[in-house]
Amino acid sequence: MGGSGIEVPLEDLDDSDNPIFTLSGLSENMVYYLAVTAYNEQGSESGYSNEVNHLVEPVVNMYTITSSAGSGGSITPSGATTVSQDSSQVYNITSEAGYHVADVLVDGSSAGAVSSYTFNNVT
Repeated sequence: MGGSGIEVPLEDLDDSDNPIFTLSGLSENMVYYLAVTAYNEQGSESGYSNEVNHLVEPVVNMYTITSSAGSGGSITPSGATTVSQDSSQVYNITSEAGYHVADVLVDGSSAGAVSSYTFNNVT
């Protein structure tokens, strides 16, 4: 068996226990191979278990964009929209008959009287 080993000390366990532990500090997009051994009450070590592997997936941050329209208009999508990091989200703004879009505010700043707005590379 190649690679490096990490010893994870566990307290006294009996046959009914199902120990769970978490490995931290692992790199994303890497495959890790794991096998375990155990010690009995007399201190004898078992052989290695079957090897298992796990791909550490990248963490994808999610963000919520909340939109609303005043009277006489609408925005699509409306309400809370969840988007993933580095993605884009388009909003379409329309006015009802007899109204016009006066201004679109994005994070409190004017985007002008636009009919659509795109959040690019959301972070």
